[in-house]
Amino acid sequence: MTLLQLSVYVALMMFASLSTRFLPFIFFPENKPLPHWIQFVSDRLPYASLGMILVYALKDVSMDITVSYPKVIALLWITVIHLRYKQTLLSISTAVFLYLIMVN
Repeated sequence: MTLLQLSVYVALMMFASLSTRFLPFIFFPENKPLPHWIQFVSDRLPYASLGMILVYALKDVSMDITVSYPKVIALLWITVIHLRYKQTLLSISTAVFLYLIMVN
């Protein structure tokens, strides 16, 4: 890669990164209400993304309980801890720790 090509690449990546950070503030200023479709998406996007993460995490789980019991136990653990304490970081970190202990 020549210096010119590298410079153009870095400039384009800088522009793309900065535009994703600044354009929402330009299009949706603080003194105007958000459009209804933005409010609709912002209300539902966290649940949709968590559903996709759950499906992706469990896509390789086999129905054989002897093979997939660490994942099932970690999933049950994360559910119980989150319902009890309502602390996302606590439930995720303890479930990861528990899963790693069971796998190793």
